[in-house]
Amino acid sequence: MMPSGVVKNNPNSNVVVMAAIESIFDIIDGEIFIMKEIPTSYNAPEIKPQEGFLYLTNYRILYKSTDRYPSIEQPVYAIGYIDIKRTKLPSQFDLICKDMSVLSFDINNEDLRKNFLIKIQQMTFATKTSELFAFKSKEKFKSNGWKIYDSKKEYKRMNLPNELWKLSDVNLNYEFCETYPNIICIPNDENTSITYDLHAVGEFRSKKRIPVLSWLHQDNKATLCRGSQPLIGVNRSSTNDENYLLCIVENTLHAAKLLLVDARPIANAVANKFVGGGVENARAYDNVKVIFQNIHNIHVMRDSVKKIKDIIFPHIDDDNWFLNIDQSRWLDHIRIIIEGAIKIAVAIHKKGQSVFVHCSDGWDRTAQLTSLSMLMLDPYYRTFEGFQVLIEKEWISFGHKFQDRSGHGDEKPLDGERSPIFMQFIEVVWHISQQFETSFEFNEIFLLEIVNCLYNCRFGTFLCNCEFERKNMKLEENTQSVWSLINDNKMQYLNPLYNHLSEKKVIIPVASPVYIQFWNGLYLKNNPLSWSPESLSIRSSELIELRNIYLKLNNLPIP
Repeated sequence: MMPSGVVKNNPNSNVVVMAAIESIFDIIDGEIFIMKEIPTSYNAPEIKPQEGFLYLTNYRILYKSTDRYPSIEQPVYAIGYIDIKRTKLPSQFDLICKDMSVLSFDINNEDLRKNFLIKIQQMTFATKTSELFAFKSKEKFKSNGWKIYDSKKEYKRMNLPNELWKLSDVNLNYEFCETYPNIICIPNDENTSITYDLHAVGEFRSKKRIPVLSWLHQDNKATLCRGSQPLIGVNRSSTNDENYLLCIVENTLHAAKLLLVDARPIANAVANKFVGGGVENARAYDNVKVIFQNIHNIHVMRDSVKKIKDIIFPHIDDDNWFLNIDQSRWLDHIRIIIEGAIKIAVAIHKKGQSVFVHCSDGWDRTAQLTSLSMLMLDPYYRTFEGFQVLIEKEWISFGHKFQDRSGHGDEKPLDGERSPIFMQFIEVVWHISQQFETSFEFNEIFLLEIVNCLYNCRFGTFLCNCEFERKNMKLEENTQSVWSLINDNKMQYLNPLYNHLSEKKVIIPVASPVYIQFWNGLYLKNNPLSWSPESLSIRSSELIELRNIYLKLNNLPIP
């Protein structure tokens, strides 16, 4: 018998086998095979082990069944950690992925198994960003996803700058705030008696992330601003910071007070005072109304989603399914985030009240609340292009720590910086789309693709922690954008039910447990019991084709 993992002696046979594998898995330009034809059994959830072969490339693990079981691919960079202790079988190992999916395999050959795991370990936990597959890929696309977002173009879409708000290049070289974009929108103080020193405001905000405009209501001119907590500590204050917020209030046409949404639980906000942070004092900020949204921190979210993994793998306990989901608190966290975004959208749209959102540093919970409320308020962000712009603006340019939160290059699965904050945002978008099925131009496959690309390191889009780091790494020159792939394959990501003609301008979902459900498409993607006999992508494509035929017929002249 031929040794496992070694290419067969017959070159013609090997060529035929590899050609078949490459056609099945659509090998990417720049992807190289490292190990081939490793005899294995895949321990699929809920069914008997499936015999087959493993292949390892410099980008992913490929599994091909010897029977009729579907093929599987798993990008190595999306693996969170490797568990070899769950069972007492020395040949078995589990690949715990960052999206909480799990793949379990058996490789009986000890030397081959060790070699396989060592190579995965070396790739998965590459210590340099430049070692990730995004820098090795040679893919070419018709679309240039790096051009999807232009900050000045987006501000212009919102009719900015205007007499109340101005664009500032104070951060042009990222010297004012390293984690902010180079162009920001701030209140115009030229037509008011209120004065402030912008640099003094920066010194009083965590990481110098001052309140800046994210979105402007075109009718009532109420604004949505984002920033970080004030560095109040036990007994500090800043007249410049107070005047800055007052200027935001003065630049709002209707409301007398600024609604400040602190995303944190009140206990956490107060506790931050003892480490130099805190929350705006009502006595000093008498023009501000503060509410707390009770969204827990990255550590709580990380622990909660790990409980989901334990619920779905290795077996699902049908009798205690609902109890276990409830005890994970994951769906409760989802509900609270939706509730917070609703409060913001209602305040801006129905009350004409400007809103300022912050958490501690303003790059996790803050991004969730601002982007979700903007999704509710502005139909543009619910379009195929607009959602890409929303992510580029509120998450990428405003410094969500993608590198740290995703754990790219981090070999410590328990590292305190890891957390599924952006994945949680995508999940909330899915929940809202379930309530408004005709209001989103994109479908579930689109959202799942984004989650996949968040972790797989195939593209440069979700690498690094801020715009400053991305420019230093020259990601636009050295890697491809995920939006290039998505825009080149637009048809498969479109929602056939989307109706832009009858769509409501503002959508307000219901934040009730009745409407919050478990996302099978994300968490049970490797569980055969959850698979539909009908392909979702094929069904969507067929419906879109039928819709297009209907629209063409509807536009024909009546004889």
